[in-house]
Amino acid sequence: MRIILWTWVLFLIIICSNSAFAAHYVIGYVEDALDGEGANGHSVILWSSEYGMSDNVTDVIGASGNSGTSNYFMIDCELLENACDIGQYYNLQVMDSGDEYIAYNVSIIISGAGYDLAPNQYLNSPPNVSLVYPVNHGNISKSLVNFNCPTSDPDNNLANVSLFGNWSGGWHKNQTNIISGGQSNASFLKYLGEGSYFWNCLSLDLLNIARYDEYNFSFNLDLTPPIVENVVSNVTDVCGVSSHVLINCTAFDEFTGIQQVIIEAINPVNQSINHSTFYSGGVYFSEIALNKSGNWRFNCYAFDNAGNSNTNSSNLSRVFSSDPEIYINGHEILANDIYPIENQTIEINTTIHNFACSNSGPFLVGLFNGDPEESGVQIGLNQSLSLGPLESGSLIFNWSATIGKNLLYVLADINGDLGEANRENNKGVLSINVTAWQNLYGNVSFEIKLTFDLGNINIWANATTTNSTVFVADSEHTINWANLVAFGKNVSGQNSSNDYLELDNLLNMADLSDSITDIFTQDGNTPYEMANFTVHGGEILNVPVVNSTENSMFITGILWDKSLDANGEFDQVDKEDVVFAT
Repeated sequence: MRIILWTWVLFLIIICSNSAFAAHYVIGYVEDALDGEGANGHSVILWSSEYGMSDNVTDVIGASGNSGTSNYFMIDCELLENACDIGQYYNLQVMDSGDEYIAYNVSIIISGAGYDLAPNQYLNSPPNVSLVYPVNHGNISKSLVNFNCPTSDPDNNLANVSLFGNWSGGWHKNQTNIISGGQSNASFLKYLGEGSYFWNCLSLDLLNIARYDEYNFSFNLDLTPPIVENVVSNVTDVCGVSSHVLINCTAFDEFTGIQQVIIEAINPVNQSINHSTFYSGGVYFSEIALNKSGNWRFNCYAFDNAGNSNTNSSNLSRVFSSDPEIYINGHEILANDIYPIENQTIEINTTIHNFACSNSGPFLVGLFNGDPEESGVQIGLNQSLSLGPLESGSLIFNWSATIGKNLLYVLADINGDLGEANRENNKGVLSINVTAWQNLYGNVSFEIKLTFDLGNINIWANATTTNSTVFVADSEHTINWANLVAFGKNVSGQNSSNDYLELDNLLNMADLSDSITDIFTQDGNTPYEMANFTVHGGEILNVPVVNSTENSMFITGILWDKSLDANGEFDQVDKEDVVFAT
């Protein structure tokens, strides 16, 4: 405060000492820029609104100017060609000395006091802008490019920021974003084609002062993956798991170049291991240990400097064990009939391989219903087999088909006599489902012939009747046709619960997917459909039925014979006879 009072005293002395020359001083203060640039040394220009800027007077701010004091200027407006008059408007502005530091215009009205004090001014700081993405000399692989250039202004008077680039023929402005305040994280999205580009951003403030980043950035947009011409192994078949293989991969990228090449080895148990590569003479290569017998696969992955990738694969390399290596593939276990009926004798033919460079020696092979390692039941006797190096052989087992889903396992080297390192592939499985309901085939002319592939069931004349019923029952039972009752009903014609489950239990069908309960009922007791049957002239109501053929002309219903009944309903205790009628 003492300095300012002293300064005004100095100004008054100057004014008084020059009073004889009729001077009229305009005195003002200019603050330093917020970015640290000092006001001293910059010039202030004064001109009349009436006569224009061509008639002006200037002064240097600070000690080298008329004021002789830091941050002050002092201009005699009487030095204008059109000398200043009381009541006239005059403008003041810090001039651009080439460094783009200016200030907002201020105005004063000339008074009769001999001097006038101008409003304080501050030196405006130019905006700043920096380039973030794409990085300088970078490589990218996406055609949609997000240009990012944060900008700031200490004076909080940002106006806009513009993106410049050379991707549309020559250097030019591509897009302008309106902004405000003191900072903005400007972004511009542009779809570009493959090529090399330069870019920059221009930030503009409200005083029309603009700044680029100091340097243009360049980048490559690479949309083409590298080329992987081939992947080659120096061997295809080897003997022994201590072997090594040399994998060569030829890969190149003509734009941004290859950044990395990886060779992936996939062993016989489908485990993947990545290997780094060496480079020589245009070829990337890696030596890989083959530590498991079986098929090995190799993939070469090439990455360019923009992040594009490509791959190619080699042919299989087969590693054969130097010790016996028995192999069974479930797809090579075959049955001579995949839709057998109960008790039909089925031939099970299995192929067994020795993937080894040595003789296997004799070993035993067995057939099991169920997994032999989980209480599977053996079928028939073991058979012996011996295989030479890389040899395959076949064995045939006989199996009597049983109703239900059967998982037939073939197990080689049952006793482990061969001492194999890997016994996981010594077992294969074939699934055969034997349905509880056998398919019968027939035709109608002057006789009906019902047959399946094992022979005829029966033939009888049917020359006059169009609506008939075929009754099927066990041959060792005598049916009283007059005592038949709809299944699921008691002797009084009322619903009887659990009859279907009890019949399934008697027939050992409860665990089958095509059990009587599943075929005939919705919930174990409620039939899907019912029909009335006429038997020996008598009508039986509400017999549970299903469509038992490929057309709607035939339905099959279930009835039971109450002749042996002791409690008024069908059950497992009395074991009443059951009749299927079609």
